[in-house]
Amino acid sequence: MRTFNEYTLRVISIVSLLLSLVFWQGNLEGTGLNLLWGLVIPSAAASYASFKLKDGFIVWFSLFLMILSQMMIPFSVDFIGERILGAGILFLGCLFLQPGLVFLCGCLASYWIIFGWNFFLFQPELSSLYGLKEFAALYGFSLAANWHVIIACGFAFTLFHGITNKFYEKGRMFHLIAGLYALPLLFLPVLLSGMIMGVYGTFFRYINAFKKNVYRQRHIPNNADQPAMEHYIFGKAFKDFKKLSVDLGAEINDYLRSMKRKFRPSHSFYNKMYHLYECIVLAAAIVTVLTLGWLLAGILLAAHYAVLVLWAAPVYGFLLAVGSADRLFRKQNKIEAVCRECHHTSKLPSYLCPSCSSEHNDLLPGKYGILKRKCRCGAKIPSVKFLGRTDLYSVCSSCTKSLSSGETKPIRIPVIGPASAGKTTFIMTALEAFMKDKKESWNVQFAQQKDQEHFQSLVHYRSSAGNYPKTGLEIPVAHQLKLHQKQWNADRLISLYDPSGQVFTGGYQLRTHAYFKSFEGLVFVMDPSTIPAFYEEAKQSFSSQQNDPFEDVFDRLLIELQETYGMKAHEKVSKPIAIVLNKFDIFSKIHTSSAAAKELAAGAAGTPENSHQAIKQFLSEMGQSNFLRKLENKFPNARFFPVSSLQPKTAGNPAAPFLWLLSEADKNLKESPPEGQKEEAS
Repeated sequence: MRTFNEYTLRVISIVSLLLSLVFWQGNLEGTGLNLLWGLVIPSAAASYASFKLKDGFIVWFSLFLMILSQMMIPFSVDFIGERILGAGILFLGCLFLQPGLVFLCGCLASYWIIFGWNFFLFQPELSSLYGLKEFAALYGFSLAANWHVIIACGFAFTLFHGITNKFYEKGRMFHLIAGLYALPLLFLPVLLSGMIMGVYGTFFRYINAFKKNVYRQRHIPNNADQPAMEHYIFGKAFKDFKKLSVDLGAEINDYLRSMKRKFRPSHSFYNKMYHLYECIVLAAAIVTVLTLGWLLAGILLAAHYAVLVLWAAPVYGFLLAVGSADRLFRKQNKIEAVCRECHHTSKLPSYLCPSCSSEHNDLLPGKYGILKRKCRCGAKIPSVKFLGRTDLYSVCSSCTKSLSSGETKPIRIPVIGPASAGKTTFIMTALEAFMKDKKESWNVQFAQQKDQEHFQSLVHYRSSAGNYPKTGLEIPVAHQLKLHQKQWNADRLISLYDPSGQVFTGGYQLRTHAYFKSFEGLVFVMDPSTIPAFYEEAKQSFSSQQNDPFEDVFDRLLIELQETYGMKAHEKVSKPIAIVLNKFDIFSKIHTSSAAAKELAAGAAGTPENSHQAIKQFLSEMGQSNFLRKLENKFPNARFFPVSSLQPKTAGNPAAPFLWLLSEADKNLKESPPEGQKEEAS
């Protein structure tokens, strides 16, 4: 008895006693007397026994009185012999079988359920009765018409107690006989209970599998790919669904095996009835699981997958829209990240988390977040430009050096030429002129503080040493300038590269110079002294010996572009090239047979177009027709510029080659001719 919930027995017995007293009201006539010994006394006895938690005479005798009361309705002397005989047989049966307290409480509970049902069902027919006292007549009707149901319900209550609490009373023939008596009435309810048990068990296994595989974590840190938390719907949700499906199948199979193991033989003769009912429940549950259970599991999994699809469809659609817009914006504006030191080019830089400085090298709308992603430290980082992605600190994804701006439109311009051609001097002079002319209109500024420091260090070196330092053979660090206009979708990043001239003449490989893989324009600086015919005419005017011919440098450039970067021999280069005739001031100091050189020295060339044609004529007169043919065949978009780095006023704006290349590379950087050139052209 201790294993059963004694509070349940106490509640049932006390409620039954109170209800019976309300309906009895001390009536000792007619059915009132039957109500007294058939309901009031058994309820009182059950209340007493429930607090003492013991069976015995008071329990089985109360059950005897309860059944006897329906045999004596109404209480009278009619057929007294038959009634006394029946009462004797009933007394001996209760004495021999001795039903327990659980059975008595089950009978009382079932009686009041049946009584309430009859009361509400037949209330219109009893509308002529007034007061609670007259309703006692219902007691006889309910008990007499349904006493077999009450006994069956009492046994069902005992059966439930025995199975759920793993407690089987020993030595009770009563359970065997009552079980056989109640079997016809309880077979369908027990069968239905087994079916409900099978359906509930399947659903409960699904809940267990769901909690184990799905509910615990919605974001999984994936340090191997990105230091961010993966959004649940992107990948993991469907992986969890697969695990859930496998685990649910295993759970249901374990559930079936556990029920099959319960088909054990009963070691007690009196407990065989318990075992019979338990087997009926288990058999019904097993059959239900094998049929409806697997079907229910399939429906639950299908519903789960449908929820995932309905959830994922708008999310993936939003990702497609945002991701496509981001890619289209970067593609149309040719946005890339260019490193000034290792010259690595990527679609995006690596952005650092402002909280923990973790490096995110693919900060795009994706599985880690569409508009924002959550870093492994918990900080939210914007994944799109309009939410402030470009405001984050950015580094090169290759060498991890800081970048000037994460997302700009790069304009890469390598400046090449023979050694001692004056490339560094030309670059510095052109940068000074460019920043002076365009500082306000294009908001020109150094891309980073280190760019300004590098520029100022070169200027300081020249002021102290009288010349710029000789360019070494190492990979050059780019000079970077940033241009900004409100109407532009992206800032422009100009990168100027100054490789040593010995790279093109000393047998070095250009493969390590990554900026030649993708450039927007070229500047080829030629020194007039590297033209053999011109050098022979004016060698007395040159303080140094003749350097390597510039045509050799140009040929080496073409060879490297073919061998290293896969350019075909007959393929034309669509990118513009500016040919700078440097040290132009020398034409005013020497005498030459070239009419074009004299025209250039006298300033008669005038406009940029005339200067372009005059330099071409000069090279032709100096025997460089072969170079001009190669240039025309390989670079159809080429223009010549006279420049004097040391005396800029003698040859016009030293930044003119860069301005022309910028206008060719970007239509937004087109500029109108200066006022002086407009007047000359008119």
